[in-house]
Amino acid sequence: MPQDAGDAVLAYLDQARPHVADGRIFFMSNAPIRPLTGSSAVSDIVRSAIRKAGIPAQSNGANLLRHSAATAMLRGGATLDTVGAVLRHPHRT
Repeated sequence: MPQDAGDAVLAYLDQARPHVADGRIFFMSNAPIRPLTGSSAVSDIVRSAIRKAGIPAQSNGANLLRHSAATAMLRGGATLDTVGAVLRHPHRT
């Protein structure tokens, strides 16, 4: 995990995570407070945020975050191997 991502998770745990007696890390911030469960939880959150912001996007789920991260890394000079490793794509030769 990149340092800044780890720092962001720690900040969330220290400052933003709801106070619940549960070992899971990420929870919904609105009532009812419950863990993020299911494979569509992040996509649902991203889709809602994009809709509320009025942003036109071909992809409007969690894949949009992956695409945006990959694009930013490539524009910043990262190699395709690095992007693949961060996004956890299998190495292909």
